[in-house]
Amino acid sequence: MTCSNCKAGYFLYSDNCLPCVDQCNQCKNATTCQHCVDGLYFDNLGQKCVECPDNCANCLDTKTCKKCSKGYYLINKLCLVCISNCIECDSPVCKKCKTGYFWLESKCTDCGINCLKCDHANGCTSCKNGYILTNKICTACNELNSNTCSTCITASFGHIYDYKNFICNRCTDNCLKCTTDAGKNN
Repeated sequence: MTCSNCKAGYFLYSDNCLPCVDQCNQCKNATTCQHCVDGLYFDNLGQKCVECPDNCANCLDTKTCKKCSKGYYLINKLCLVCISNCIECDSPVCKKCKTGYFWLESKCTDCGINCLKCDHANGCTSCKNGYILTNKICTACNELNSNTCSTCITASFGHIYDYKNFICNRCTDNCLKCTTDAGKNN
């Protein structure tokens, strides 16, 4: 059997696949790496794969970054940090804010208390667990008396949801978890 192509991290030599230098994905021989794993570059002097500078995901050498880590953007071969609460940017302008934030007036703005997702045009569009969206505002389930809320706030041990009256009720004294006839519990 004759090998014609080796898997990543190996090179072909006399019909055999031999290992590249440590942390190398692609090489022509045992001493020269053509492509190190992400976050490393090949140092010709030391003949090994070396870590890229901080916040750089892919580089040519210690001074030339080709791709930055998440939360950073590339400018003049250097990685600069994205603005506060931004997780993806390609310049000082944010492409994606952290969960719970939205882009407004050149910054990632907080969605508001107990709001999980929002946008500038629609306000809050999704609430954190234990809250319900009413008129673009997140309200704790136990503060509402409506049929739109079906669970008590997860942190409120000793309470049970009354599906008949659509409210959260306290369990009996000294009880952390109780059950109704319907089998629902909290």
